[in-house]
Amino acid sequence: MQIFKNIVIKPESELALPTSCVGSNNKVRLKDDRVSIVKESGETYSLGLDEQSEELPIFFGSNVSSDVCVMAIKYAENDVNESFSLFVFNEGAGKYKASAVHMITNPEFVGDEISSNYNDGPVTHNDKLCFSRKAKDYYACEKREQFAEKLERKQECNELSCSDSQ
Repeated sequence: MQIFKNIVIKPESELALPTSCVGSNNKVRLKDDRVSIVKESGETYSLGLDEQSEELPIFFGSNVSSDVCVMAIKYAENDVNESFSLFVFNEGAGKYKASAVHMITNPEFVGDEISSNYNDGPVTHNDKLCFSRKAKDYYACEKREQFAEKLERKQECNELSCSDSQ
């Protein structure tokens, strides 16, 4: 079962990561408006996010397909959407790396998938993200665009490509 916790880091502070998974022995730091990771060794590296001057919500955990830690850090919000930058711990490098998916919006962590739902004007997007055991990263396994109540475009995807639209 996928276990994700919602944590909040305050400016000028450091927070231990709360779940046991590969990469949880690191800490996340928000100092001088920069988000960085502090390794167990004390080495610090940046996640490359824009400056953040307020409290920062973070989803943190792992899923059943892998014991690798995953972190979604709030990036932006407007009246209808909250966007999060997605990071996955890379065991080989010993660091959190930006996911190939990059951004998830209004995320829900359900089962072994992440649901990313957002509105872009009159179009509603409902994407389902699956975890690839091979790539140790997420990919879009289903993409839906809803144009009206009974009109939508749907694509199912594997790790390499997507089907023709339905």
